Amino acid sequence: MAIQTKPTAKSAIWGCKAAQGDTYASGKIVSMSVDTEGNEEPLLNSDGETVGLCLFDEKQPINIELICEAAITPPDRGDEIVVDGVTGIVLKVSKKWEQKGWKKLAIQATAYPNLEAEQP
Repeated sequence: MAIQTKPTAKSAIWGCKAAQGDTYASGKIVSMSVDTEGNEEPLLNSDGETVGLCLFDEKQPINIELICEAAITPPDRGDEIVVDGVTGIVLKVSKKWEQKGWKKLAIQATAYPNLEAEQP
């Protein structure tokens, strides 16, 4: 499953690879954020003063809210998505509302850059 933003950053397209071909769906992005976070450990000298900082276990939480047709199947937990060039794993999909043939979805995913870097 991949979500790609168009240059206007208002449309989302996602699809599933299948043996018979690709299946795609689309919607309008209402809000989107891609953050960078991780753990840090200060490096201390013999006097206990901080002389450096080690940054590790970087991850990028991805949050998207979009409006799409009610019949569209959202990505599943564990699907891989691409948002604004960042590849993440879907952790949670919530339906916020549904009415008159439309629904609003909130998708939470996380990208692990170190995980991607170690794949052959």
